[in-house]
Amino acid sequence: MHTIFLTGHRKSGTSVFHKLFEGHSKVNSFPVDLSVFYAYFPCFVAAETSDELRVARIRKILKKVLAPLEGVTPVAASTLFRFEGFWSVLVSRLRPDVLSDKALLLQTLLSAFGESCEMDDGKAWVVKETSQAIFCNAFMNGMPRTCFINLVRDPRDNYAALKVGVQDYYAKLGENEKKTLASLINRSRMDFLAAQTKRQTFPETFLPVRFEDLSSNTRETMQTVSDFCGIGFEEALLNPTFLGKNYTGNSHEAKKFSGLSMENVGNWRDRISPEEAMIIEYWFSDVMHEFGYMPTFDREKASQAFADFYEWYNCTYFFHDSFAT
Repeated sequence: MHTIFLTGHRKSGTSVFHKLFEGHSKVNSFPVDLSVFYAYFPCFVAAETSDELRVARIRKILKKVLAPLEGVTPVAASTLFRFEGFWSVLVSRLRPDVLSDKALLLQTLLSAFGESCEMDDGKAWVVKETSQAIFCNAFMNGMPRTCFINLVRDPRDNYAALKVGVQDYYAKLGENEKKTLASLINRSRMDFLAAQTKRQTFPETFLPVRFEDLSSNTRETMQTVSDFCGIGFEEALLNPTFLGKNYTGNSHEAKKFSGLSMENVGNWRDRISPEEAMIIEYWFSDVMHEFGYMPTFDREKASQAFADFYEWYNCTYFFHDSFAT
């Protein structure tokens, strides 16, 4: 199975990147986020979890993420999507080894989806889930025809995109601005390090792509990506669509975009505080340089901003009062 796995940190542009592939004649695009690789692995693959509970968890995830497809014919499919029809195909194949193996589960899930919608199994599959580059070995070892495209974005702009969604969205997940920043400096840095390392380990199957290049020079970037993936360039790769209709983005500001937008590229100065930018620059400076993002603040001032942030960070996540008893 030829699989193109799109990944990157949340709000780095992975959704619109994914939607660029939908109309390509040589791919089957799984239209929504997979979600199983953060919502199922690893917490529901613990030794004490029964197969019945694992299957139930997978069904719960897929039922929710695939809800927008119910009664719709996905692009490149020949029939309407019906969840129960898809599930009846998938559940019959969820053997114990499949339930505990990322590559096997991915292959099984895509095969069942394609069969239930009558899609051409000779085409490449395009799938997307955030922050999976660090795990790419598991997929590449089990699925040799897999290539990873990892989208990276200036972490200051990335945090700005997250920050604007804290009040109305991330607060429901238990996050405030500081927790969202803490998440970014941990998980986005892991994405950067994975992009840095995996492109050296897998130069023929792992490609980092900058969101800024995708936005400013979409044609050239998508030509590079499509050649790398072995699917060939088509004009459809310049127009993001979802279920055949123009995709206008998923901005937390509820803005509607036509195609890819440069509006918030480099706009972090107006969207986050200098202290927040300094914290990010202090923690990311080495990998920022690696991908062409230049710090703007004095290193010592950034160090002090990070020290101030760390007082809260340590108390929130790591401090244990050994003098309490």
